Amino acid sequence: MHNQSHVTYLKKYGWTIKQFSSEMKYDAGSLSSYEERMRQVKNEAQLDLSPYRNKAVTETAYVLHENINGYNHVKVYIFESDHTIIGAYLALNHERLDNDKYKIIEGEILPMNAFRGGN
Repeated sequence: MHNQSHVTYLKKYGWTIKQFSSEMKYDAGSLSSYEERMRQVKNEAQLDLSPYRNKAVTETAYVLHENINGYNHVKVYIFESDHTIIGAYLALNHERLDNDKYKIIEGEILPMNAFRGGN
């Protein structure tokens, strides 16, 4: 079963979870060790996590049911601290069959509110 607060959060944007993808836990004070990742999140997803540097943060990724503009493997990354969602973003990817193996081709990273579900 998926985290109910994540399901509720995504529902208000019109998104639904297809499957769990990954989870990363950052200990309190460890975000600065992931400088490149945090820069990417801030620049591409317009999500500044610097106020949470000294707090534990969990990053959870899900593949969504919905497609966006031809992207058929859309992921959402949800960040939370103290059991409160502090932000999220979308990663637009293509999944294609290549020599009998599925391959994911990474695409754009966009702020959560860039699109509404159901596209």
